[in-house]
Amino acid sequence: MSRAGDVVCEGWLRKSPPEKKLRRYAWKRRWFVLRSGRLSGEPDILQYYKNQHSRRPIGTINLNLCEQVNTPKHD
Repeated sequence: MSRAGDVVCEGWLRKSPPEKKLRRYAWKRRWFVLRSGRLSGEPDILQYYKNQHSRRPIGTINLNLCEQVNTPKHD
């Protein structure tokens, strides 16, 4: 796996296909790695792989470009 930053958390998640392919493809189980780049000046990223033994990520999400969404609490 890439050494882009310190690993904060890793594990299995299900990822949806791109919006334009949503109807034709099923959600896929992917190995996700959350990396912090704060100490090195790099962006925080979320990378996903086919499995936990894969060396190259399928994709990378720059979390500095994402927007936080808060949901109301349910009692």
